[in-house]
Amino acid sequence: MINYNFVDKVWALVPARSGSKRLKNKNLKKIKNLSLVARAVIVCKKSNKIDRVFLSTDSKKIRKEGLKYGAEAPFLRSKKNSRDTSNDFNVLKEFLQKTYRIEKMIPKYLIFIRPTTPIRKSKVINSAIKKFRNLK
Repeated sequence: MINYNFVDKVWALVPARSGSKRLKNKNLKKIKNLSLVARAVIVCKKSNKIDRVFLSTDSKKIRKEGLKYGAEAPFLRSKKNSRDTSNDFNVLKEFLQKTYRIEKMIPKYLIFIRPTTPIRKSKVINSAIKKFRNLK
């Protein structure tokens, strides 16, 4: 069993794979000149409760888009965790394991911000984080 080094931080993880079957390049589609990925990263960057924003993707194009708006994407997601049948748990597990190898730490709090929910406000995210951190 690994004894992880947890830091009292909040990180956001934006999961954005490339292989949408119904809508090609879905996560790069634009609403008012901003892609879904850009919108997810921007709302996280506006939050005063999120310390770092990461992007989990298997696509170099999506990675480039996320980096452009301030996300960190130190590695590409595996093909195994980028399928239609892949689940969130395995995506999170891969992210945490790979990040720990690089950073030697992982956050105490990790929030999942899907690009496919583009109409959200940072104040709602802040409120949810505040409530969650105050749970005893």
